[in-house]
Amino acid sequence: MQYCQGLTHVPHNITESTLAVLLTGNTILSLPVDAFGTLPNCTDVDVSYNMIESVSVEAFNGLPSLSRVFLSHNKITHLDIGVFSSLPSLLIIDVKNNFITSLDPGLFNGPEKLLGIWLSYNKITTLQSGVVSGLTSLLWLDIMGNQLNQIEPGALALMPSLIQLNLHQNMLTSFPETLFLSEESNNTHIREMVHPMHLTLSSNKLHCDSSLCWVKVSCCYHLTSLHPSIPILPVQCSVLSGVITKNGKNVHCFHIFARHCRIPKMCLTNYQFLAPLPSLRVVSMA
Repeated sequence: MQYCQGLTHVPHNITESTLAVLLTGNTILSLPVDAFGTLPNCTDVDVSYNMIESVSVEAFNGLPSLSRVFLSHNKITHLDIGVFSSLPSLLIIDVKNNFITSLDPGLFNGPEKLLGIWLSYNKITTLQSGVVSGLTSLLWLDIMGNQLNQIEPGALALMPSLIQLNLHQNMLTSFPETLFLSEESNNTHIREMVHPMHLTLSSNKLHCDSSLCWVKVSCCYHLTSLHPSIPILPVQCSVLSGVITKNGKNVHCFHIFARHCRIPKMCLTNYQFLAPLPSLRVVSMA
């Protein structure tokens, strides 16, 4: 393990037997070509909490065993296609708390066993098809705290292993079924997933109406939580029922963010819309 502080660049004398490189809390400005040299057994690189603005597409050359890379809390504005393609063992990518505005299709292609991607608290406005779609092993995708106002059709397709999708605190106004449908799909059914998915859509600008009725959840569904200044049409019990009960026989928890949801008080007090949920155990309001 190599741990250093007071650095403005990645040191050139990292020993070849190093298993982890920890360079957090420095003032490193960039990761150039072959930034870490040849470290055949290195599994972890942590350069979080630096001042990195640019990452070369060949920065991680020479790290065939790298499984986790932490780039969070830097000043990165863009990542080039290919930056992760030479990392066959990569499992975790953490680039939260940067200044990334866009993601190019194919950016995460290469690693075949990728499990988690953390993109929270950047400035991403659009999720294009081909950025994460097709990542069949991915379990966790966190894009909370961005400026997402558009997710292209098919952008979340062909991801059967996904168990957690966090889109909290964005600017989405709709969340249609077509996001999960690939071009090969018949456009009538969402792709079946291997595991139940925990979907978080709170603190967006979504309209809580029948357009969400396709959503099916097995563990927990966070009802659309809206910014207080965003008006929506009145919601009736029948609409809420359609939103949460379609294929909802295994729903265990239901959270209502009442402070931010423009839902008539009547709907929140009689709970008629929860009746068709036989497995429901917890109902909470915040």
